Amino acid sequence: MINLKNYSTLANTNGKISPWWITGYTDGDGSFLINTFKSKSTTNGYSVIIIFQLTAHYSEIEFLRQIQDYFGGIGAIVISPDKTAVYFRVQKLSDILQIIIPPKDFVEYPLQSTKFVYFYLFKEVAFLLDKKAHLSLGGFQHWKVLSYKAARCA
Repeated sequence: MINLKNYSTLANTNGKISPWWITGYTDGDGSFLINTFKSKSTTNGYSVIIIFQLTAHYSEIEFLRQIQDYFGGIGAIVISPDKTAVYFRVQKLSDILQIIIPPKDFVEYPLQSTKFVYFYLFKEVAFLLDKKAHLSLGGFQHWKVLSYKAARCA
């Protein structure tokens, strides 16, 4: 097993994964997903799910496990059906609000690519979800969830 902590570019002086390394990996192979879909289980007929995801080739699964440890064990490691890709996914809203979004990483160690914009939109949708602004049809349509998703797709 390759240990990320053995590489100087990946580690701080204390031997832990560098937050800048996490930022760089996310810039390259990360996604801040905002998914909307019709749902019969909600009063307005729509649901919103947000997912923070890092992607790697299946051979790099140990890297993603170490990243999962870096984030305190949250999320899940998901293997593609054909075993060519592996994903670290966080979709539990409380984990996103308490661990992925706080200044610990993407604010103090900001993304350097256009993913900074995607992170900002993702963060705003997370706050709207936390306030339950998406549960009414008016909130879903007019409270920016769709406009954030549309801006994300542009």
